[in-house]
Amino acid sequence: MKGFRKVLVFVIIVYVAIAAVFNVNYQKFVMNQHTERYMVMNRIHDTIQNTYGMTITDIWKENKVAWQTEFGENMVPQEVSFIPIQETQTQSVAVMEMNRESYIWNLYGEDGTLLGFVEYRYADDFVWKNRLLLNVVLVAGFLAAIGIFWYIEWKILNPFQRLVTYPETLSKGITEEKLPETKNRYFGKFVWGMNMLADQLSSDRKRLQKLEYERQTLITSIAHGVKTPVANIKLYANAIETGLYQESGVVNPKDAEIAGKIEKNAMEIEALVSEMITTTSTSLCDFEPNQQVFYMKELAEQIKDGFANRLKAKQIPFQVQCEGNPMVNSDQDGLFKILSQFIENAIKYGDGTGIIVSLDKQEDGYYFSVKNKGQLLLESEIPFIFKSFWRGSNVGNAEGSGIGLFVAKEMAKRLGGDIYVKCHEDSGEMEFMLYLEN
Repeated sequence: MKGFRKVLVFVIIVYVAIAAVFNVNYQKFVMNQHTERYMVMNRIHDTIQNTYGMTITDIWKENKVAWQTEFGENMVPQEVSFIPIQETQTQSVAVMEMNRESYIWNLYGEDGTLLGFVEYRYADDFVWKNRLLLNVVLVAGFLAAIGIFWYIEWKILNPFQRLVTYPETLSKGITEEKLPETKNRYFGKFVWGMNMLADQLSSDRKRLQKLEYERQTLITSIAHGVKTPVANIKLYANAIETGLYQESGVVNPKDAEIAGKIEKNAMEIEALVSEMITTTSTSLCDFEPNQQVFYMKELAEQIKDGFANRLKAKQIPFQVQCEGNPMVNSDQDGLFKILSQFIENAIKYGDGTGIIVSLDKQEDGYYFSVKNKGQLLLESEIPFIFKSFWRGSNVGNAEGSGIGLFVAKEMAKRLGGDIYVKCHEDSGEMEFMLYLEN
């Protein structure tokens, strides 16, 4: 956009320079034209002044063609007329230019007395018309160029500027925000296609979450199913190793050795099962922090841009409150994704009376919270809301997989922070708070 405006400024400067150079040079041309006309009129007037016994009309008719051939039609006056003066008037009248087409010269007799004036009249001056016409053309061309630049900026570049970050948003897994529909003939189909892509990505993500849930459920079931027989194997192996089943009470060394190996293998199976359960849970959160320094208001603007239009369409009041503008050394996109999960929950499970996002820095760290009114969670359920695939009793018919808060919690930990939940029974508000240390 800045480059485009630089080009516009350059075009304006070029047009101004062209207009200035043209008018300066044209003015020189006009002055030269007038100088040449004065020289021609001077020659003609000398002929009239020195020709006695003939009227000016006769002199003009007799010499006009010759003068036009010698000096050119544009240099020779179209008409010449005589303006007499009373003999009693003796003051000298200087040669003067009445206007661009008419010039007055003094005419004296043989005795030097002023007889009157000779008026040399030119036809409509094409030079000035051409100058005006060319200036009009320059102005029209300038206005046309400005109009074209304005059209490109407002119809193409500005809409494109609003679209340019959307593919990046989709790449970060944020598919809830749709591009506003537009009738713009350049981008209407593109917007429709991007929204279709967002819907498809959202559908694929839900399908993958369902498959992940089924996979994790299967693995967890198998893992917990294996734990009990493995524990029993360990008990039996320990009993054999200690001679519990020997009537004589004497431990058979060979049996003890085999029992020890069985117990060791059982412990290895237990470790593999525990690792399987842990890996299954942590694999849901594919997030590596990208620490960078940014201003808190940049995150606030990112949240506004991501949700303001959507919540306006849903007629849900939305506020983003940012106290000051401190610098934050963290992953801006990661924080946005965590807060987006809070806002998504507020949209799904809130009552639609309003969502408030607060960003603040205090002495001990940074606090980011999302508040909304709606059906509160039971106190007994709060410890479980960050477990994978767990959903509270207030979900109603809202769609969901139960892994959003689990992933948000894991992301917060990897950013060196944590998430807390508060139920404000007095105001009927749920509050999700993300805390980051300084």
